[in-house]
Amino acid sequence: KMGPDYSRPSTNGTSKTLFTLWAGVVYLGLLLEEKPELKRVLEQRRLELHKEAEMAQRQPSDLEMELRKRQQKLQEQEEIRRRENQQKIPEFVRVKDNLRRTQTFEQ
Repeated sequence: KMGPDYSRPSTNGTSKTLFTLWAGVVYLGLLLEEKPELKRVLEQRRLELHKEAEMAQRQPSDLEMELRKRQQKLQEQEEIRRRENQQKIPEFVRVKDNLRRTQTFEQ
């Protein structure tokens, strides 16, 4: 069984005001059937959501897993380099920088 037909108002008990309102909606082309671009956009959005859901459910490929491992390794190496550079800075400079940050937070 199909849903209600919105292209015509039902004739049982339809008031003249409701019929006039319906006629105005049809005239302005606000019904979904009269707006093919709206249908297209809604369908495109539905397909995008479906594709995103499928991507979230599937297992990552070997390439994706390798790329993630590589990215994580690079981030870890960058963190190690940053710490080493921080240790090379004399302690009085680090304390001075920390004091500056503390003073700006207090203001």
